[in-house]
Amino acid sequence: MSSPANRVTEVTRQRVIGNLKELAGPLGPLGSIEGREAHKRKLTAGKPDWLLDGLLDILSNPPSLSEPWSDVELEIVDLLVGFAGRPDLLDRLVPLLEVPSARPALIDALGTIGDRRVVADLARTYETGGLNPDELERLACALGEIGGDEAVAQLHRMRTDADLPASVLDEIDLALDDAADDDPKA
Repeated sequence: MSSPANRVTEVTRQRVIGNLKELAGPLGPLGSIEGREAHKRKLTAGKPDWLLDGLLDILSNPPSLSEPWSDVELEIVDLLVGFAGRPDLLDRLVPLLEVPSARPALIDALGTIGDRRVVADLARTYETGGLNPDELERLACALGEIGGDEAVAQLHRMRTDADLPASVLDEIDLALDDAADDDPKA
């Protein structure tokens, strides 16, 4: 598999960055949330390679932007979720869990997509270690969103880790409640 950076031209990267800035920036007097949502639907229609490649490249190599990264990251997650159902999507996202700059957004996107086939990959990400408290909270939330026996078992394993901060343990408890109420997604 080639890396996103090898697949993305600078023109495509700038095109994706421009769209992200437009989505993450202030609405302004003539903008609307409905207009932004319509723009996202238009961008992800047909689940285009250029957009997926560009999003993954930006997560792997974040640009310097005037917009807060958290706002840009939310838009990236929304756009990635718009690719749900694309046959190669999980194969493209999962390997990038090893990339620190990409990991938080990918954990969020994988949780929202809700495909249970990624639970083992998320568990492996936890077992590898090195996650910060924010990533651990996101991971617990993602597992809760995905649900199922395997996700619940992983949450219980995480719950026994005495070194986890209280905020992560609280998120695990919420995720366990969420997973108990789940409907199968995949």
